[in-house]
Amino acid sequence: MLNVGEQCIRFTELDTNRIERFLASFPGSFQGWRESEWGKFGLAPISFTYRSIPGGVRLIYFAGREPDGSLDIIVEAQRTIFGPPSSAVVLRPKRGLKRRERHEKVIFTRLQIGFMANRGLASELASRQAGPSRTIAKTISRIDSACAYDKWVTKRY
Repeated sequence: MLNVGEQCIRFTELDTNRIERFLASFPGSFQGWRESEWGKFGLAPISFTYRSIPGGVRLIYFAGREPDGSLDIIVEAQRTIFGPPSSAVVLRPKRGLKRRERHEKVIFTRLQIGFMANRGLASELASRQAGPSRTIAKTISRIDSACAYDKWVTKRY
């Protein structure tokens, strides 16, 4: 059962080790995001660090130099009303002073896109799992392309 503010991506089958490796590298997909990238969603840039935790990764948000909330992205078993238990990647926010729900929606969509792009993981997504928002997914795809180009040309990242 999900709590308020939590989001999840369900899987029919899950290789926990593969998913955890994917999650450990996931925060790097935002490495090149600055004011212009977040601004495409009408958002101010977000500052965070990350660290591995059992079952996933924790994004630690900052307001200035002080930690201000976090987002755990973890693998866990999910109970279902009908059928066998399944596994899911759950995004579990711990609220700080600043509100970051809209940022977390973008992070969630980026995570969905990452799972769908990884052939070995995409076949394991639950069939009734809602896909990412087309609008957000299209914008993220353009940002990823621009960041990849920028990385290749400027060697900045």
